[in-house]
Amino acid sequence: MEAKNEIFAALKEVTGFETVELEIPVHWLGALSNLSVNISAAWFGVAFVTPNFIGISTVDSTLVLLTDIILGILFLSFSAVIERKLHERK
Repeated sequence: MEAKNEIFAALKEVTGFETVELEIPVHWLGALSNLSVNISAAWFGVAFVTPNFIGISTVDSTLVLLTDIILGILFLSFSAVIERKLHERK
């Protein structure tokens, strides 16, 4: 808790703005986690389906495929972080 206060104090010193910690209700965190999992599944679905239609013949299509996979991993990681916070609250 003390480290968090030090971070908030440093942010206030740098930006000049007061920082507050938001308390989000548990049911909203659960909904956000589920939404994040679904968005992640959509990105992975796009990553697996798209090459069948356009092929991976150019650098551009490879970058699009890589971006889809990275976004799927990011949203899945975001969901894991939210789930961990939910279990800490309970």
